[in-house]
Amino acid sequence: VTDDDLELVVESDDPDGEELTFSYTWYVDGVPADLSDEVLAADETARDEVWSVEVVATDPSGAEATAWDTVTILNSAPSLQAVVLSPQPILGSDDLNCVPVGFTDPDDDPPEYAYQWNISGGGTDCSCHAETPEPVLSNSFYSRGYLVSCEITPMDDELAGPTVYSVEVEVANSAPDAPTVFIEPGAPSAGDELRAVALATDGDGDLLTLEYLWSVDGAGYGSDQVVPGQDVESGQTWTVEAWASDDELSGASGSASVTVQ
Repeated sequence: VTDDDLELVVESDDPDGEELTFSYTWYVDGVPADLSDEVLAADETARDEVWSVEVVATDPSGAEATAWDTVTILNSAPSLQAVVLSPQPILGSDDLNCVPVGFTDPDDDPPEYAYQWNISGGGTDCSCHAETPEPVLSNSFYSRGYLVSCEITPMDDELAGPTVYSVEVEVANSAPDAPTVFIEPGAPSAGDELRAVALATDGDGDLLTLEYLWSVDGAGYGSDQVVPGQDVESGQTWTVEAWASDDELSGASGSASVTVQ
C-alpha cells in the first residue's frame, strides 16, 4: 500500500561459492524511475502504480544473472484524528454539528465521511442517522438532559478507515426566550384596570413562571400582573416589564407601555 516502503529480499546462490554483488533498477508503470536503492521509500509511490525492479547479480569474473519482480501499489485507508461536537455547551434550542478533525489519506484521496448519531434520554435510546446520515442533527431529536454523541468513519472511494468517536455531551438547559408583552386595554381610560399579558417560549419545553414589574411615569409601582383601576389616572404612562423563568434560569425581559387617556 502507499504508506509502506518496498524492501527487496534477494535470495541468491553461486555454484563457485563466490561473493556476489547486486545492482537494482526500478521501473514505475514500465518507465525507468531513476532509483537504484535496495529500499523504495513509500513517498515515491502512489495508489494504483505498478512498480517493477530488475536485480542483476554479478560475480567477480563479471558473469551476470538477472531477476525481476513486480508489485501493484494498493489503496490505503484514510484516518481521522478526532471528532468534535459543536456548539458547546449544547442547548436544547441548538442544532448540533458533528465535525471531523485531522483527515489524512496516504493516497491524497478526497475525504468522505459516514456519520452516526447516538442519543439517550427522555425514554429514548437510539443509534440513529437523524433520518439521513448528515453532519447536522436537528434539535427536534433531543432536549435538556439528553446525552448525545457522534461517530464518524473516514472513507475514500474504496476503503473505510477506523471509526472515531466524539465525547458524550449532556444537553444543557436553555434560558427562556424574552416574552412578547402587551397591556390590556391598549388605550385605557382613567379608572380602567390594567392587565399585563406576556407570551413566552422555552427551547426545552420547560414549564415557565412569569414575573412582572410595573412603573408609572418612571417610578416603580409593583409586581402584580394587574394594576387596579383606582390607581389609573388620566395622563399617566404605565410600563410593565416581564420575564420568564424555568426551574433554573431566567430569560431576558420584554416590555410594553400605554398612556392613559
